[in-house]
Amino acid sequence: MAQAYIVAFEEQDGEWASKGNIQSYMHDAIMYQAPDGSVYHGRIEVTAKLNSALAAMMEGPQASALASNSDMIKKLAGNAKMKITGPTPSDSGTWLMVYSLNMVMVKIKVTDEFSVDADGKIVKLIRTR
Repeated sequence: MAQAYIVAFEEQDGEWASKGNIQSYMHDAIMYQAPDGSVYHGRIEVTAKLNSALAAMMEGPQASALASNSDMIKKLAGNAKMKITGPTPSDSGTWLMVYSLNMVMVKIKVTDEFSVDADGKIVKLIRTR
């Protein structure tokens, strides 16, 4: 999923979680807590939220802080570099992934804490910034 997220960011693909085998990594009853504290349940709802979150990042306040010209924003965002650390085990028995994005004057750090079932499917995902 991490590699797909990088590709989606680079290609500015707001439908990334609906493509390929991304949904196969999620348990049917996955629970996702967004950075704002909102909670989403089920593969379909979580997929929709992951898609909209990436799209919002590409068009939201972080991007508008760079320039008022949308073509310039897309060019700068397309040149952004993302570094991923993890997955690493946490003290609480979950796994951590850290996404660090440097987009000219804007730096974004996102941490995913997730739990998997015996089949390796994500059952709980908590994203913080």
